[in-house]
Amino acid sequence: MSAHPQRERVLAYLRRKGRDAPPERVRERVASTLAKLEGVLAEIGPERAASKPDPTTWCVQEIVNHLALSLEPAIVEVHSVIDGAAAGEPIPAGLLDSDAMACAWADAVERLWSAHARFLEALDRAVENDPPLDRTVPALMLIQVEDGSGGTVPLEWVEPLDWKSFAIVAHVHTLEHVDQVRRILERFE
Repeated sequence: MSAHPQRERVLAYLRRKGRDAPPERVRERVASTLAKLEGVLAEIGPERAASKPDPTTWCVQEIVNHLALSLEPAIVEVHSVIDGAAAGEPIPAGLLDSDAMACAWADAVERLWSAHARFLEALDRAVENDPPLDRTVPALMLIQVEDGSGGTVPLEWVEPLDWKSFAIVAHVHTLEHVDQVRRILERFE
C-alpha cells in the first residue's frame, strides 16, 4: 500500500501516544476516555437513547451497542498479546447487533460498563506483564481522507499494532463516539 500522508500521521500518533509512551500513561489515557463516555451516558434516559436524529444516523443506544461489540473482542486480543498467543482477526468496523434496540437501555449500558471494566483489567495486566512490543494484533484502521474534489473518502487498512498502540486505538474510537453522542444530543435541544 502506498503511504498516504494522513495514514502516516495516524501511525506517528500511535507511536507517540502508544508504543513510545509509558505503559501506565496509556492505561490512564484509556481510563479517562472511558470515564468521559460513562459520564455522558449517565445523563441519558431510555427515550433519548432510542431517539434517532435522522433515519441514517445511529441513535445513542446503537452507539453503545457498537462500542460494546467492538471492545469485547479487543479484551481477548490484549490477553492474547500478553500470553504470546496467536492474534485473532481484525475487529470489523461498523459492528451493530441486528437487535441492538431489543434490550433495555439499562442493560445496554451495563454491558458496555462491563466491557470497560474488563478492558481496563486487561490493560492492568499488560502494564504488569510488560509484553514485548513485537507481539502484535491486526487492527482494522479506518480514517476519512480528502478525495481531491473537496469531499472525503474512507481509507482502510489492517495494521499490526503492539498492545499500547492497540489500546490507543480504543481510546480514539471511544472519543469519536463521545463526540458523536454529544452531537446527537445537541440536535434534540
